[in-house]
Amino acid sequence: MSWLKVLTKTLTVAALGVVLIEISEQGQIKGKADVIKGNIIEIEQQKIQLYGIDAPELEQLCYVKGKPWQCGLTAKQKLAQKIAEKSLTCLIREQEKDLIPLAECFVGKQNLNAWLVEQGWAIADRQHSRSFISHEILAQRNHKGIYQSEFLKPSLWREINSPELTLNSDEPILNH
Repeated sequence: MSWLKVLTKTLTVAALGVVLIEISEQGQIKGKADVIKGNIIEIEQQKIQLYGIDAPELEQLCYVKGKPWQCGLTAKQKLAQKIAEKSLTCLIREQEKDLIPLAECFVGKQNLNAWLVEQGWAIADRQHSRSFISHEILAQRNHKGIYQSEFLKPSLWREINSPELTLNSDEPILNH
């Protein structure tokens, strides 16, 4: 075999290897994260929403025996404590153009999405995944996190508190 054929095959194999590495790493984001809220983090200026879960909003209150507590802020703080200065590996599960990617994130081998739900700092988001329902049931049974209180599902809380939600002034607020 001539040196030209050997060189061509070597370059082809090397190029193929580079393409395979780019494809396998394309679906991952790694690094130390800053916590934005209970289910959104940021790694290297890339926001990431944790896939299959939904956490209370920062302003959201939950109620224990009628007394409010900042469950959304607490969820953020618990996640920040869990990942403090640790490197994460996030596997992109869904990526839509111009939207924050949805990912499962890990500290070592521990799935953060599952941990948040099992500790009661997030609920299973059944619209995107059924993977975390069993973790939610454990949190409910053990009265962990938000399950020690009365709360609105985060999606319902967002809907009610949306700035776009306005009352029609012609309609009565209360029906008698």
